[in-house]
Amino acid sequence: CFPFFGSFIGKNMANAASSSALWHAPGFWPVLSGIFLAGAFLVGAYPAFVLSGFRPALVLKGRFNQSNKGILLRKVLVSFQFVLSILLIGGTITVSRQMSFMRNQDLGYSKDQILVIKTPAPTDTTYFNKISLFKTELSNNPSVNDVTVSSDIPGKTIIARNSARKASDDQSSNFIAYFMEIDNHFFHTYQMDLAAGRSFRQDESMSFRMKDSGNTKVLINETLVKALGYKNNEAALHQEINFVGLDSKLEIIGVVKNYHQRSLKEVYDPILYAYPERSGGWGYFSININTHHLQHDLASIEELYKNVFNGQPFEYFFLNEFFDQQYKSDQQFGKVFVSFTFLAIFVACLGLLGLSSFAISLRTKEIGIRKVLGASVSGIVFLFSRDFIKLVIVSALVSIPIIYFLADRWLNNYAFHARLSWLNFLIPPVLLLMIALLTVSIQSIKAATANPNKPACTQFSL
Repeated sequence: CFPFFGSFIGKNMANAASSSALWHAPGFWPVLSGIFLAGAFLVGAYPAFVLSGFRPALVLKGRFNQSNKGILLRKVLVSFQFVLSILLIGGTITVSRQMSFMRNQDLGYSKDQILVIKTPAPTDTTYFNKISLFKTELSNNPSVNDVTVSSDIPGKTIIARNSARKASDDQSSNFIAYFMEIDNHFFHTYQMDLAAGRSFRQDESMSFRMKDSGNTKVLINETLVKALGYKNNEAALHQEINFVGLDSKLEIIGVVKNYHQRSLKEVYDPILYAYPERSGGWGYFSININTHHLQHDLASIEELYKNVFNGQPFEYFFLNEFFDQQYKSDQQFGKVFVSFTFLAIFVACLGLLGLSSFAISLRTKEIGIRKVLGASVSGIVFLFSRDFIKLVIVSALVSIPIIYFLADRWLNNYAFHARLSWLNFLIPPVLLLMIALLTVSIQSIKAATANPNKPACTQFSL
């Protein structure tokens, strides 16, 4: 079953099992065998002890099931199954709402129709000219809306980071900020908005030189504005800051609205953006492309890439697919959760079916008498259903506080998450109640429509 189970949970179970040291631990197999034997013993011991306590004469008369303790135990077990089912239904709703929240959340940029191509590593002095040539040729493609080159892309953790502070502050005020190299088309390509100020102009790339005595123009995002201690976005404009690694003073010309550089599990990153004249750190071309003739355009872009960067591999991906990879484990978790929820509901229905059948068998004569006295089928169904409604209500009262606690703890793993609503607490017991009533009603209707003159006891042939 490893291949099927591994595919279901997204893990290679066969390799994990064979490489696990647990399998080779001295006590693993004896403990596993002991658990299996103990489970088998407990499963068989309870009915064996119960049945051995009955007197044969009463059993043959059908009077072996009158114990109030036995009925109470069955109700407790079924209620426990109800509690687990409500918890799993509540968990499924919470996970589903969070997945929907992440799919529909405004990221602060456009990730659709963005084709990303990895830049080749610098090989010679013509590298920067080739970068510029490739961008220019792409811009001439009628299917390309815009193109940019940058050191990083949204959806990826920025590697470069260092200390930043106001130019007027001392080093004790340093704050760690991420550093991204971009060109003047970056914000337009990704359709990012500015909170204040302006973006880079084409001629401002010349001002970005390491160890330059002049001011270098940079942009920062709203998170970095707050970290540096400015009152608002406008107050940060035209202020000077220092960034370790850049010897020149940096002048803030614009503030970028916060966007989700990483997944919604993470808070907004403080980011500083610079526009270098030349950089060996270019990592990606990002192309805002019209997808009507995608295959044809991809082929022409690949041909252009190989002509410009002769001998370099053409590696590309689409940003929306790349970004969604961050949530692959969460989506897999959701699938597993849903599957176990259905399994738990199925097991609870089996227990409910057995308990309702047992309860009806105890009151077969009562049903016959009620029918003779004019009781309706709906009245008899309600008679048996009300006891199970009570079990569901008690189970809901136990489950709802647990749902709130566990769901709140799980959602707090995400910096941005859906809010808990009344749906998380109302739908699970209502859904389980409907399933329980359907299960009980089937048994009750069969008993209510049966011939009351039919003997209730099973006849034994010896």
